[in-house]
Amino acid sequence: MKKFYMILGAALMMSSAMFAQHTIDEYTFSATDVEIANPGERGELSISLTAPEVMANASFRIYVPEGIFIPKEYDPDLEEDAYLVSPSTDLIKKATTKNIFACDDGAIGVAIYNTNGGPFKAASGELIRITLEASSDVEVGEYECKLAELDMDTETYDLMQANGWESKIWSDIPFKLTVGTTGIENVTVAEDANAPVYDLNGRMINGKPAQKGIYIKNGKKVVIK
Repeated sequence: MKKFYMILGAALMMSSAMFAQHTIDEYTFSATDVEIANPGERGELSISLTAPEVMANASFRIYVPEGIFIPKEYDPDLEEDAYLVSPSTDLIKKATTKNIFACDDGAIGVAIYNTNGGPFKAASGELIRITLEASSDVEVGEYECKLAELDMDTETYDLMQANGWESKIWSDIPFKLTVGTTGIENVTVAEDANAPVYDLNGRMINGKPAQKGIYIKNGKKVVIK
């Protein structure tokens, strides 16, 4: 009988291990495109996670053009400046805002974790919102950016081992960042050859002006000599 229960227990453990096994491709990150209306202003980058199991930590690097940065503002709760990041309360129990750091290659490093230990609250959802600011001298345009070196962090090593993964690094996640290109610019109005002509008093002239002088046509001054 004892042998029977030992065999049954081993079978249950094996089936549960097989049921829990996932491929690394099932754990995916995504990033939204960012729009900053003008140099000197701000936009938001949202990063989400989709996973079949709850993870412990996550870290990544943000590659953006020079002059794009995460701004700081004074936080009275911390009595110091804090980076403008908002970890998701739906996914993370309690996360610090001190998990932003500069990388040697110029990227912005981000590490997300629970300050009270343990895994995230849920497996999938928005992970974090990050405010990005463009300095006043950034050139207007569209930039190709990316998240890179996405890592589950060492505290999820058990999950990696359980699934037999050789790597816990995800592929780069691209996103676009536009500065000052969200509005309509440089509108050109075609000139109308048959547009009415006005004198400087605003009176419309019938036909072509017969006398010398300055007139207005298509919103521009026209000199008749």
